Amino acid sequence: MSSFAEKFAQLSLSNQRTFLIDPGVKAKIGEWETLYKRLTDFDFIDAKVKHSDFGVQSLIEDYDLINNSELLNKPEYNAEQVKTLKLIQEALRLSAHILKKIKCNWQGNCGGECSTLKYRKFKQCLK
Repeated sequence: MSSFAEKFAQLSLSNQRTFLIDPGVKAKIGEWETLYKRLTDFDFIDAKVKHSDFGVQSLIEDYDLINNSELLNKPEYNAEQVKTLKLIQEALRLSAHILKKIKCNWQGNCGGECSTLKYRKFKQCLK
């Protein structure tokens, strides 16, 4: 278990929910960089997929926030980062049926399912 997972598990359910709704808050106030970092953080992705109040569909919807008007007008809104987020969203969409059935490690499932060249390219974008 990662240090993130350990810390997250120690939070109260209320604090976990507050943390997991963070992308919506960041989009509303126009914090592109913070939103991007959150949506490319595998620990965050894993926590949101596994959480009983959220799950994979809620996470997929977080990626729709990149079209928020507060963000579109920001100078740091980056087309390459948008492509990366759309790739992650598509990987989640393609894996959603599996993730709903077995709420286990997202990285393990998606990594195995998306071991194509496109996925490797996606991982390079995140580095």
